Amino acid sequence: MRRWLVLWGTLVLAGCASVGQPVTPPPREAAVSYREVLPPGQVRYQLALGEVAVQPVIEANPAPIYPPELIAQALPPMEFTAQVIVNAQGTVDEVRVADAAGDPAARFAAAIQQSVREWRFSPLTITHWAADAEGNQHQVSSENKPFSQSYVFHFECRDGRPVVSSTAAHR
Repeated sequence: MRRWLVLWGTLVLAGCASVGQPVTPPPREAAVSYREVLPPGQVRYQLALGEVAVQPVIEANPAPIYPPELIAQALPPMEFTAQVIVNAQGTVDEVRVADAAGDPAARFAAAIQQSVREWRFSPLTITHWAADAEGNQHQVSSENKPFSQSYVFHFECRDGRPVVSSTAAHR
């Protein structure tokens, strides 16, 4: 959809140009990738006896857009790690991008933050089960919990075209 909007906007602007003026070509389409990572030492919820966790699942995850103003620079491939902090309802509260100081890194970090704030997850739910004297299982309590997850985002220009990629790793 975004590609069509850029194309439509370019055609409208081109129609407004007077004869003899050069028309700037539209920026090439960008793509993004990311992968889930488990940093060393990251703490996970510890389940007690009788507890079961339902892991969160990404329900919406728009990809970051390669900053259009950087496409012409044909920068070398860059990767950024972002810690995504998700609340108990499954919405993103915060996105922390590591090693994003200076230009152009700050522009890539802004692209990551802008898109990842729109991500939505099913909640991380921890349920406590117990058995009665006859061995029948019943649910005692259930609670949604906040969590954080780290992702690596890869930005690259190949043959003058931006590519942003990501691959989720298993928990």
